[in-house]
This record gives sequence, structure tokens and C-alpha cells, in this order.
Amino acid sequence: FFFFQAEDGIRDTSVTGVQTCALPICALAEDFGTAGVREYGRDVYERENGALGPAHFLEIARGHRALEDEAITSPGVHRWVFSDTDAATTLMWSHLLTGGALPELRALADECRSRYAHAFLCGTDLPHEQDGWRANTEVRAVQQAFIRQDLEARGVPFTLLRGSVPERVAQVRTVLGDG
Repeated sequence: FFFFQAEDGIRDTSVTGVQTCALPICALAEDFGTAGVREYGRDVYERENGALGPAHFLEIARGHRALEDEAITSPGVHRWVFSDTDAATTLMWSHLLTGGALPELRALADECRSRYAHAFLCGTDLPHEQDGWRANTEVRAVQQAFIRQDLEARGVPFTLLRGSVPERVAQVRTVLGDG
């Protein structure tokens, strides 16, 4: 996840990494007493019965960003907003599933470099949990490598989270200065 600085001092964080990274955004947001932004892509995937084209991935990135912007101004937000994914990860899925991406999605992915103040990449040391929506374990390794390479290529600072869910939450607290 990443976080971004909003005008009112609230920072948005976006969690990324392999599918089922075992750091539920709702639980993390609850632990911090703030808002969490769910993964919007599942809504579009289910609505389209999994038949997604490049325009759907742009819709996902726009929709997710709108949810982030809404969360920043929602009542009860305290210091951070935790967000499950970002436009760069959506760009990756567009390439993996359709073989390409629309230019506007590429531009939204590029904005991740300045939109968020920090990234947290969930490690793969917890077991993969299939929920009927996630890809298989083999795709998980490809996804993780792609996300890490993308963060490094874009020059996005990130912290790799490892260990149990409580250990990961503690790592987030340390990095964000809430520990």
C-alpha cells in the first residue's frame, strides 16, 4: 500500500503485493482507527464476469482513485487512509490479461510516483489463500516480481513487509511513526 499527502494533512497509503497478501486493509485501517479503501477491481471483474478489456482496467484505476479521494474526506479519518492497490498494479494486470494498456492508464500509473508518500509491498512468506477470485500460486510469483520491478523502475521508495499479520502491522506502525 501507499499513502499520499492530502491538503488537510491526511496521508493515503496503498498496500500492494501478491494476491491475498494476508494484510487485510480493513483490519489495518481499524487497527489505526482510520479509513480503508477496498479493491475496486473486484467489483468490475464480477460485473463483467471476468471478461475484461483495456477500457475496464482504466475504469478500475479511475474508480479506485475516486474511492481514495472520497476516503480522504470521510468522517472519522485519522492521519492515514489505507488503500488496497494502486494504478501501477492495475496497469500490470491490464498487460497480463489483455496484452496491453490504454495511455491514460499508463499516465495514472506514472502518477503513483508522486501521489503516494510511501509504498508497502507485502511479502510472499504467508501461504496463498484461494478465494475464487485470485490467480494461482504460480501467477502469484510473477505478480510479485512485476510489482517489485515496477516500484524500483519508477523510483518509488517501499518497505517490504514480512511475517505474520500482527508483525506486518507492527512494521507499518514503525515506518509511519505510530509504533
